[in-house]
Amino acid sequence: MASEKATTMRTAAEALVMSFNGDWSEKTLEAAMAARAPECMHAMLPKSLNLPPKSNDDWTAHFKHMVGKIGDATMTIHDVVVAPEEKRVVIYSIMDAISVVGPFHNEYTWFFTFDDHGTKIVRIDEMLDSAATKDMMARLAKAREQEGKA
Repeated sequence: MASEKATTMRTAAEALVMSFNGDWSEKTLEAAMAARAPECMHAMLPKSLNLPPKSNDDWTAHFKHMVGKIGDATMTIHDVVVAPEEKRVVIYSIMDAISVVGPFHNEYTWFFTFDDHGTKIVRIDEMLDSAATKDMMARLAKAREQEGKA
């Protein structure tokens, strides 16, 4: 039987991942921040993406650039591993969405590290499909460039 700590950790991690369903908005941001400790750091990997780890403030600023650009997102969780003794949850998920520059499909493996109580996330290592992410970043940059010319 799962411990209360394991259940709390799993619930918090799944809620964060599932917060990306629907249209990305300020409400998405609030839900994604709810279980984070004030000192939480969020790394978007692999390192080849050249995205530095972000504090909550940095991640909030990053996400605000995506508000209104992703819609009709469906995040599906395919696997969850909870290790309460290690204060870790790992989730594998897939998202399909519509962006302002067309369809977007990405796969994620999320590594969550929790505080000693198992109630707040202190670190997120988010492994992205680097090809899909680079493609989306390039398409969004091109759209911004074209907007600037208009």
